[in-house]
Amino acid sequence: MNSAQQIQEERFKKALFPANIKADGKSFQDRLYFLGQFSELLNFYDTQNKKRGSWQPILMKDPLILLANITQTDVKGREAIFIQSVNTLKTLVVEKQKEASIGPRIQLLFQQLTDLFIVLERWAYYMDK
Repeated sequence: MNSAQQIQEERFKKALFPANIKADGKSFQDRLYFLGQFSELLNFYDTQNKKRGSWQPILMKDPLILLANITQTDVKGREAIFIQSVNTLKTLVVEKQKEASIGPRIQLLFQQLTDLFIVLERWAYYMDK
């Protein structure tokens, strides 16, 4: 067998290696993220066959699944929405708008911060387990 045939045969073997086959284009990390999110929809039943929540708390204890969920968080998207809200609020304050139009914007900012802290608290909770 000549070197060109050997190289082609090696490429063929690499192409058949399961890690190189991406039927849906998803990475291992994408699949772990999906598993973590999907597990919230799967009911967990105790030994008395009573529903006791979902499988998510159990699966999120796994560091790989938790880290996959952390890395899939759209930080830039959250930041862009927050900055837009801050800029809108600044504009309203500079233009001395009525409190009626500023109040809802402040509430929106606090809601965004609350949502962020809920996500962070959830990660910290699972890291502690």
